[in-house]
Amino acid sequence: MKTFPENFLWGSATAATQVEGAWNLDGKSPSIWDDFAHTPGLVSDGSNADTACDQYHRYSEDAALMRELGMNAYRFSIAWPRIIPTGHGEINQKGLDYYSRLVDTLIANGITPVATLYHWDLPRAIHQSGGWLNRKSVGWFEQYARTVIKALGNRVKYWIPINEPNVHSELGYRHGWHAPASVGGRYTALQVNHHLTLAHGVAARAVKELVSGGIVGTGVNVAAFYPMNHEPRHAEALRRCEQDQTQWYLDPIFKGGYPEEALKRAYDNGDDFFMKKGDDELMFGHTDLLGFNHYFSIWVEESDAHGYQGWNYGKTPEGLEKNAWESVVYPQGFYDCFQRLSVRYKGFPLIVTENGLPDPSDAISADGQCHDVARVGYLRKYVGAMKRALNDGIDIRGYMFWSFMDNFEWAAGYHMRFGLVHTDFQTLKRTVKDSGRLYREIIASQGACLD
Repeated sequence: MKTFPENFLWGSATAATQVEGAWNLDGKSPSIWDDFAHTPGLVSDGSNADTACDQYHRYSEDAALMRELGMNAYRFSIAWPRIIPTGHGEINQKGLDYYSRLVDTLIANGITPVATLYHWDLPRAIHQSGGWLNRKSVGWFEQYARTVIKALGNRVKYWIPINEPNVHSELGYRHGWHAPASVGGRYTALQVNHHLTLAHGVAARAVKELVSGGIVGTGVNVAAFYPMNHEPRHAEALRRCEQDQTQWYLDPIFKGGYPEEALKRAYDNGDDFFMKKGDDELMFGHTDLLGFNHYFSIWVEESDAHGYQGWNYGKTPEGLEKNAWESVVYPQGFYDCFQRLSVRYKGFPLIVTENGLPDPSDAISADGQCHDVARVGYLRKYVGAMKRALNDGIDIRGYMFWSFMDNFEWAAGYHMRFGLVHTDFQTLKRTVKDSGRLYREIIASQGACLD
């Protein structure tokens, strides 16, 4: 099998809230995630992200570790409330200076910066003005995006405007399991998602206008879906599920509009009250890479419980390995995502913006090392599946493992560990895990060690 190309981006990913700490230093205002984590009972282990991994002060150490592991890319996010504390208006220069230092340090270590503009940490002030339910948030986001792009665009080529708009709108605004802890129902989630997709559009245009050779990608969470069995009714459920769960979030950007059938189902025969003239044009185009996060393979079945959608999550087949999330370890699903995305969105190169394994049992052994056996196996299987897709002719440009280091895992707090690097949350000591050493070997051999 051929190896990955020399210019392939081998990296890892984090989010500002999860690693930076310094939640109220140097002019940063509270985000909705600061408020969520400071509310008793919302984070499962009672923790918060006030210090997290303290990357705000330890970024040089972390960049050196990335270089040691052979990475040539790092996907990080920028905290909107660190740049414009009131959400729109006056710029906080100290916030811009921090990200400028981070970018310079990454480049000095031979690491390509991949910047995400929004990874869920909405400024409190924007939330108090309606948050993503307020269409004005798109314009406020554009001011923030242009501020950052102007400041860093001479050094940052790769930009991802929005991370997982589907997860943010569903878990944050529909179910209330994430910040801002809103329980608003499906119409609320759809409207939030629409504004997030518009925000992607305005930021993509800003990159093309302000960055010479700038490259824009998406960061949508994409699962591999399968029918419960070969009965036609379940195959039809699968078709609808893929429209609602994948195509809904990617078609406006890469095809110029929502899937028509799904739009009619979602809005009771086409009641598109959330749309305005020109929205399709604003969401569409100016995006170069189809970036996706992948964690799940899910089986679906026909269901009358949700009459408007006609599908529901079904039972996972027996005998499949499961991870700490009780979701399956199924590398075939990863491979199938490459295949399906490359067919539906032909002509757009793919990049994996997140992929990883949770394991709360990761710990430092008596020998001072972290032997994360499950993640080592996962990494071999999933990068192997990606290599198979590459050998089948699919254009894949990069892979960002989630995560560089153990961090604050949203509503699960510090219980769920994802890192290639172990973090001691008492001392903040970093220790490369066995999976990190394997990743270094994969990168050094351009995947040849997997044969």
